[in-house]
Amino acid sequence: MKNHFQKRIFILGISAIIIFLSNCSSPEDSSTVLSDPQSNNSRNEASYVKKEFPLIDPESINIDTLYIQVAYAINENRWVLIARSIEDDPKGLKFMIVDPKKDFKLIYRSKGAYESLTLHPTFYLPKDRKKAWIILCNLGQYESWGQELFFMKGDSVNEIAYLDIAIKEEADSIYYESGFVLKDVSAVTSIYEDTKGIHFAFNTDSIMYFGSIDDKLDPVIAGDKTIYTYYSGKLFFELEE
Repeated sequence: MKNHFQKRIFILGISAIIIFLSNCSSPEDSSTVLSDPQSNNSRNEASYVKKEFPLIDPESINIDTLYIQVAYAINENRWVLIARSIEDDPKGLKFMIVDPKKDFKLIYRSKGAYESLTLHPTFYLPKDRKKAWIILCNLGQYESWGQELFFMKGDSVNEIAYLDIAIKEEADSIYYESGFVLKDVSAVTSIYEDTKGIHFAFNTDSIMYFGSIDDKLDPVIAGDKTIYTYYSGKLFFELEE
């Protein structure tokens, strides 16, 4: 497909019914490939802004059944915990919302990060306050495995899909035998929205894509050519050529 640039678009295909993304109706389930976007916003006009919330000392949270890795005070009535059960649980770390005013009543709990040793969240708040928050949670062990994408509005949270990418940087071969390291891509992510969806752009030189493109496994691609787009209930991977 051609316009001012060419694109290849891959459907990553987790459908989600998100009734809160716009003022109104839920997105229709569609597998139609996106047409060339005619943006209302450029990539320099981010529609979502990163927000850092105060950290809470996990040891001050009295929940005997959980090992809490990190905790954030979203407001006085809602805290976000990244935690796992103290019992043997193959689902691993989970994204949780609790009410600290009601004996840490559980409001929401994600399905789990399984073997990942981290589920580090980066929060993006919309400039339009009627829209949902976007949360990217970094997965990995000693290096990044990519991001899990959540939409959150109030107490409603939806797990959407995965962004299967990480920053690839050169590293000291003493510590990394391969000579490079894979890092959390949220550090270079900007999010903008137009009539064709919510777009995730990446301001970095090299990105590793965990998957196959043109029969090449886990290729390294240009960050400024890579876009993820959430549209009509699905997440699309787009590679400009």
